[in-house]
Amino acid sequence: MTLFSQATCWSTSHGKKRSKHSSRCSALKPDGRLLLIQPNFRLSFRHYFDDYTHIQIFTDTGLRDLSTSSGFVCKKVVGRFLPFSLKSPGPKWPWLLRLYLALPVRPFAGQMYIVAQPESVRR
Repeated sequence: MTLFSQATCWSTSHGKKRSKHSSRCSALKPDGRLLLIQPNFRLSFRHYFDDYTHIQIFTDTGLRDLSTSSGFVCKKVVGRFLPFSLKSPGPKWPWLLRLYLALPVRPFAGQMYIVAQPESVRR
């Protein structure tokens, strides 16, 4: 089973983070994967708080550390994954997105991507 989240597991106050994360990720099977896409503050600090739901700051390093301290092993961390927002009036054709993801350098990237598994699975 794969659980996809835009880092909503950790987007509440510090005291509620672990319990909220644990309850959401309890649906994850022992061999499952957690896929996280989250704006990377390191790359998008100018526009990070333009979205009122961004109440916690995350960077690729910080989210990797939080995942590890929460019992996950990060299998893949991509600091520059997607543009900060896809709300622009430009085209959103699937082939254009595939081309963008195939580029060796991703201009305008502002989001990160993390693939993690529960620590009990060490492949």
